[in-house]
Amino acid sequence: MIDTDYGFLDAQLRMLGENDEQFRTLSLNLNRMEKDFSQQLAHWRESLFSFSVAQWLEVLRFNTTVDTVTVDLSLSETTIWKKDHLKCLMIAIGCLPKLKRLVIRQNNLGQPRRLAPVQAIVAAVRRAHQIECLELWGNEIIVPSVQKPLTELTQVILEECTQLKSFKVAGFHLNHNHVAMFTPLMTLPHLTEFGLGNTSDGFEPVAKMLSSCPNIRTLTLSFVDQLEDADCMALVQALKRNQQLQILSLLNTENNANASSGISPRCQRALIQMLEHGNMTLQELKTRGDVNAEIQLYLKLNRAGRQDLFQQHDSLPSRELWVDTLIASRDDLDCSFYFLTMNPSICAT
Repeated sequence: MIDTDYGFLDAQLRMLGENDEQFRTLSLNLNRMEKDFSQQLAHWRESLFSFSVAQWLEVLRFNTTVDTVTVDLSLSETTIWKKDHLKCLMIAIGCLPKLKRLVIRQNNLGQPRRLAPVQAIVAAVRRAHQIECLELWGNEIIVPSVQKPLTELTQVILEECTQLKSFKVAGFHLNHNHVAMFTPLMTLPHLTEFGLGNTSDGFEPVAKMLSSCPNIRTLTLSFVDQLEDADCMALVQALKRNQQLQILSLLNTENNANASSGISPRCQRALIQMLEHGNMTLQELKTRGDVNAEIQLYLKLNRAGRQDLFQQHDSLPSRELWVDTLIASRDDLDCSFYFLTMNPSICAT
């Protein structure tokens, strides 16, 4: 791993430029780079900084080994980064021929309403045609001034990143409109993992898309304090129709050691009914705290193959399939009892 937390070292740059097979993960802390050069004398600070950026551009241009890049990209109001510097560096990252995973982490640096330049992110993503995983992490509030470039980012991903398998946005405070900007990505043909948070009222657009989304296997949604019943009910209705999702995370991010799951008893009952009568593919539900015992039972049954027994449309499941399923679940008495109760004839000789 190359880590710039300790400055630009010629040896590190040389190894990266030599395409050393050991260097597959690159970590660029642009915040630290900015801080280091800001301590130089003003009259030569920018010249040194420009020279160092040029060095990185050169080695990135010819690298053929790096497949994962993590960028710390929050910049202060008095940054010595120029727009051209940042854009060129992000373009070079996006052009890496082996790039599969790009993680962009942002901190507010005392500017809670300031987002790092979204256009630089767009510039990188526009070139990353082969990328499979894109993650945006931060703790800033998205304000109207960046909604347009974020909409552009979504459009660029839809057009250029057709191989994307995983997309996550975490740490930001997203409302209904912000979430709606990202949900079209759920239609990407290879996308199997989708995550958003923190959101206060943004579950409805996700639920609407989930109803007809054929590919998503893992969905992560986080909220603060309490999941609204209306949002949870929208997800429940979507899961009655969706028969692909396997892992659902509904995470309360309230910064309190005693915080509960944030899911009301009414919503838990709705989840139980949905699993009992509708969804037979969901295998794991992650919440803060313990999951309801009845919900756990139906999740176990789904993992044990309940769908194969009850959702065969062309013919009835064979006795052999019932027996094989029972044998496979023999170590779990709850599952075994359920399958025997649903088809006592499998005990007949």
